[in-house]
Amino acid sequence: MKKLLLMICCMWAAKFGIAQNYWSPISEYPIPVNGPRYITPNKFAALALDTALLMQKLRQAPHEQDVSSFNSQTILSIPTPDGDILQFRIVRYDMMEPGLAARYPGIMTFLGVSTGRDPYFIRFDWTARGFHAAFTSPRGKVFIDPYCFDNVLHYVSYYTSDYPAPTVPFECHISKEQISQGLQQEGNEEQKAGDCVFRSYRLAVATTAEYSDYHGADDPSESALVLSAVVTAVNRVNEVYERDVAVRMILIANTDDVFYYDPDTDPYTNGNGSTMLGENQTNLDNVIGTANYDMGHVFSTGGGGVANLNSPCSPTLKARGVTGLGNPIGDPFYIDYVAHEMGHQFGARHTQNNSCNRSNATAMEPGSASTIMGYAGICAPNIQSNSDDYFHGISVQEIGNFVAFGNGNSCDTPLPFINNPPSVSGGNDRIIPISTPFMLTAAANDSDGHPLTYCWEQWDNEEGAMPPQSTNTQGPMFRSFDPDNSPIRYFPRLQDLVNNVSPTWEVLPSVGRDMEFRVTVRDNNGAAGCTEEDNVVVTAVGGIGPFVVTAPNTAGVMWTEGQSVSVTWNVANTTSAPVSCSTVDIFLSYDGGFTYPVQLANNITNNGSATVTVPAGTTTTARIMVKADGNIFFDISNFNFSIIAGVAPDFTMSSTPVEQTVCPPNDAVFSINTSSVAGFSGNISLSLTGAPVGASYNFSPNMSPAGFTSTLTITNLSLASPGVYNMQVTGAGAPGTHTIDITLTVGLESGTSELNSPSNGATDHTIVPVFIWGAASNATSYLFELSTSSSFSTLVSSLNTASTSLQPSFELQPQTTYYWRVRSSNATCTSNWSTTYSFSTAPCFTYMSADVPKTIPETGMPTITSTINITDSGTLLDINVINLVGTHTWINDLEVDLISPNNTTVNLFDRICSSQDNFNVSFSDEGSSLALPCPPVDGNSYRPEGSLASYNGLSITGTWTLQIHDVFGEDGGELQSWGLRVCPAGYSSPLPVEWLSFEATARENLSVISLDWATAAEFNNAGFHIERKAEAETEFTPLEWVDTKGNGGVSQRYQWSDRTAQRGLRYYYRLRQLDYDGMESYSPVRTAILEGNDINCRLTWQTGQALLLLGCPLSTGPTATCSLYNMQGQQLLSQQVGQGMHTITLDYLPQGVYLVVVQAGNEIFAKRIVR
Repeated sequence: MKKLLLMICCMWAAKFGIAQNYWSPISEYPIPVNGPRYITPNKFAALALDTALLMQKLRQAPHEQDVSSFNSQTILSIPTPDGDILQFRIVRYDMMEPGLAARYPGIMTFLGVSTGRDPYFIRFDWTARGFHAAFTSPRGKVFIDPYCFDNVLHYVSYYTSDYPAPTVPFECHISKEQISQGLQQEGNEEQKAGDCVFRSYRLAVATTAEYSDYHGADDPSESALVLSAVVTAVNRVNEVYERDVAVRMILIANTDDVFYYDPDTDPYTNGNGSTMLGENQTNLDNVIGTANYDMGHVFSTGGGGVANLNSPCSPTLKARGVTGLGNPIGDPFYIDYVAHEMGHQFGARHTQNNSCNRSNATAMEPGSASTIMGYAGICAPNIQSNSDDYFHGISVQEIGNFVAFGNGNSCDTPLPFINNPPSVSGGNDRIIPISTPFMLTAAANDSDGHPLTYCWEQWDNEEGAMPPQSTNTQGPMFRSFDPDNSPIRYFPRLQDLVNNVSPTWEVLPSVGRDMEFRVTVRDNNGAAGCTEEDNVVVTAVGGIGPFVVTAPNTAGVMWTEGQSVSVTWNVANTTSAPVSCSTVDIFLSYDGGFTYPVQLANNITNNGSATVTVPAGTTTTARIMVKADGNIFFDISNFNFSIIAGVAPDFTMSSTPVEQTVCPPNDAVFSINTSSVAGFSGNISLSLTGAPVGASYNFSPNMSPAGFTSTLTITNLSLASPGVYNMQVTGAGAPGTHTIDITLTVGLESGTSELNSPSNGATDHTIVPVFIWGAASNATSYLFELSTSSSFSTLVSSLNTASTSLQPSFELQPQTTYYWRVRSSNATCTSNWSTTYSFSTAPCFTYMSADVPKTIPETGMPTITSTINITDSGTLLDINVINLVGTHTWINDLEVDLISPNNTTVNLFDRICSSQDNFNVSFSDEGSSLALPCPPVDGNSYRPEGSLASYNGLSITGTWTLQIHDVFGEDGGELQSWGLRVCPAGYSSPLPVEWLSFEATARENLSVISLDWATAAEFNNAGFHIERKAEAETEFTPLEWVDTKGNGGVSQRYQWSDRTAQRGLRYYYRLRQLDYDGMESYSPVRTAILEGNDINCRLTWQTGQALLLLGCPLSTGPTATCSLYNMQGQQLLSQQVGQGMHTITLDYLPQGVYLVVVQAGNEIFAKRIVR
């Protein structure tokens, strides 16, 4: 530490030896402590001050009305805590009315601006307590204060970040009268941050006896000490108010009349802010006079802060402002509390989003907030311990509204100062992906040429979870930071992105939501600033994002100047609407991601990858940014990488692939890629060594400039011996030669198989085929494929086998065309596919026993049988026993066999499962297992004890018998069902139904149409669907199902009545006969009509004259439709008829029977006539 202090002292000594020498660095330890130390930063630099030299310099400073600080030639040197010296052009300004200034000539206030390129600003004063300064610097806000009370020769220089937070909690309240009085005076609600008029207000500051005593004053003779403390406080507050809202507070001439020294006689209740609020109004009105000040405030040593909103200029409210703190010095008092409470007086409300004393309309800052009108350090969760010394944009707006358009413009005194507002645009509203950083950029201009600073802040006041959560759909997500001279604000801050930090108080939304932001531009002219603002809405879209750089994005990456490199990123659906980012830009940083001076790619397709050329310039701290072109979102790489110096012009080579295996007679093809290094553009000649004997090769092209690709093709590999060949490709160019290794494996050619069975075009094939093909030369395995598509787009089976035959473990579908093929392979080669064969499987039919159930008696050792008689014909290819269901206790007693018409017997199961009961299984040679479960009741298919293939080749025609033999008495049961599924070749079936007759008859007396039909014989018939359509309909509709009365050679008769037929409407009927196997056939169509008289028409038919006399009383309307039909249902006439009699001539009709139909709405009249 001593060495560090000595080094800083040497630095300062060198600098001050060249400049002014009124400041000297010293060690802290010899400083005499003449009074209490109230300012004790955690870190500081100790200084000695030559006050005589300083006063000489200060007397040279011009007044601000004579020259602006930017043009002052009086330059003051100010030391920073780090040993740097900043030079400031300074001017005096009046913060006291002339009468007060005349009584205290030793108290002076100044302001200034730095001489360098980047403007920094200073406020300082000289009082009875010595020198106090607050100024901005490259590293933040700096303060210079006396080392201790009663010592004006020694000072500390420290950063505000090194000042400890107050240990005593502070509370702020807005007077309850704000609603009834303060808010009534807000004036114009125009969303405007002031009007750039520099306003002054006459300020009366009262002090309690405790405050005066804190600053060393026990009686009025020491009032200079109290006034010194008040001036230092108000000077610091003025700096903020003048810069942000163009407001200056000037102490009234007799403000010292309300400085109090005896706690027993002063009019204030020190420590009770709410009580002092009214006491101050009364006291100032009585002592000062209500017409002699514009606003009042009282300083104390306790009681927190309380103030009335919008109180200046109000006769009854103007003095209602109180600030009390146990240690009423330094920025924790001046900024966190005095500026805060005066902010309330000027109309500003709280900005914290936390619940403590929350103001809903202005809760724009997350957590405790960090600006003056927030609750930094006293409203958990806290962003930080103390407030930053500026107003949030909403506070600037509220104060600006009050002083420019509200009651605040009724007592102010404009100062002779002209300043034009800056202009600013925050850009267009934007739509971005979720969880993706973004940047907002302002475009601003000041016609006066003053330096501008920018402050981007979120403008959402809804209540949200704090600290902000990425899933918050409302409320603030981003904290406010000090205004700076960059128009660009990164969200989160770039320093956090660079360090891969996820800041607590800057959270990117991971859900869709809107966020509004305001940029406030400050016109920093050294005295009264002017602001302008603009708002932007940023919409994050759920389901799109995050947009992320993926390469280079690891530690250890190294690029070379002039090299072509790949940059990749995750597009994350950002090309989709509404983000619709079609192109991106790529930038390079040399300083670890803080600046991006080089654009590597512009307006390139947002496809997730780009090849860029590394520019000149080496670094070990390179970063990449990929940014949406025409939008605000971006991402940067997470790790620094290196760029090293380029090398001499040269070329590199590579091969794609490096290794490959080729099966003759195919050719081997390699792509030989060349790349230029450091701008080499000459030709490269290529050659090959180590190629297989007997093979041929060529390069296309054989010579080309660097950067081109040549194709190496090796042919005639059938003449080469199988094996591995390590080859070398050599490139020769002006810089020299380069060689790369490539490897070629020439495989052993595998022959193509010939297919045997099923033969191509085979029909009626079994559904459990065995596939057989010929062995292929050099083959060690075969790939078999089976499909129902000739293109093999869908596969039924795909199997690898070392054999030349296989049988699938499942049954194929009946009556289906299949395609199959095979190709062979060995360790290195795979043959072409064989010729594709197709075959069709035979149909399959199901027959169920009709003589069940059958009882299995309990007594004796019975044998029962059930039969199925198949009248169809065909040669059996496959047969299964299905739905064998029954009951029996102790099924270990049962032997079950199937017996064919030619008496071939196959045992299905024999005395299984011991004492288990019942059975419900099926049997197939392709069943899942030979071992049946116990009890066998799961309904699955199993392999029988015998082989059902024993029946293959037999005729299906005849009686099939299921035989159950009970080998032991005492237990009984019942056979409930069983059936056969047979797949025959050459299948044929007798006609299922021989029709004898089918008639449709209208039975007028019953109002039904009767259907009657008869069959001569029925085989495999399930029954009949009755179908109908009306004369105006185009499709038949099913009406009813009628079961068969029995299959066999016996004639059957059926009758059914249609009770839904409407009168006067012709209907057509047919029967759709359905077989058990799903096949169907149709009967002839029959027609019938019910005559009717829903309408009471009078019809006279004069046969000889062929005249039809018709009269109908109509209730549904003035007309009806009269139609004439023949018995075939054809319409011969249609015309409109009304009330009364009508004569219709029909002499053109041939002889026959006709139907007259009159229809009015849903009512019908129908009657037959004979011509």
